[in-house]
Amino acid sequence: MVKFLVENIFGNILWALLGLGAGAMMTRYRKRGAEWTNPVLYGAATFVLVILVVAILYVKAVATDVKAIATDFSRKQRPQVTEGNVEAKVLDWLHTFRVNEEPLPDSEAPGAFFAIKARPRGSIGPVVIHRPTEFPHYLVIQADIELGEEEKALLGKLSETQMTEVILELQGEMARAKIGYEFQNPSRPSLHVRLIRRIPIADLSEDLFMQRLEEIVHDLSLVNTSLILSLRRGVRQR
Repeated sequence: MVKFLVENIFGNILWALLGLGAGAMMTRYRKRGAEWTNPVLYGAATFVLVILVVAILYVKAVATDVKAIATDFSRKQRPQVTEGNVEAKVLDWLHTFRVNEEPLPDSEAPGAFFAIKARPRGSIGPVVIHRPTEFPHYLVIQADIELGEEEKALLGKLSETQMTEVILELQGEMARAKIGYEFQNPSRPSLHVRLIRRIPIADLSEDLFMQRLEEIVHDLSLVNTSLILSLRRGVRQR
């Protein structure tokens, strides 16, 4: 592969140098007054220009291919994350980034092979990381939004119509932000929203895991703020 790339690159460079040499020769004859040199000189210049453009495009294409090959090689060299070692990998990544964590007992995480409660820096609430038995090929990162006493009081003041508007506004905000969610109890006196990020275990890596963890922290803050603002706006409009 490397030999093929080198031969083609140097081959294009050689053709360009030959073209430049031919152009220089034509220029010399032109200075001596040879009339036949004009069209030949223009043709040689055009030939060299075309060769240079082709060479540049070829080098760019080769660079893209080399980058793809290097990325694929790096992926193959990376330790494989499997359903058997995913829990250990997640704990290792959390420790590496100094994220506080604690395992959840089976009573608090029914239907999961394992569950870990984590508190990333900057998060307004805990995040649960688990591998559900229902979807064994996925790692799920989720966070729950539960109203405080002040927000529950605001919710209790809303009419049924206003409550529906709050839910629709919240759904629209989450859809725009492309946030996975489900309402655990979409009725009074509590509005419990669960935010969800799923990652195929076969695609899992440290970078991807930390990226999704940071996204759920951002989602949590965004949805919580949107919900509080919607509740306050609904009360003011009564």
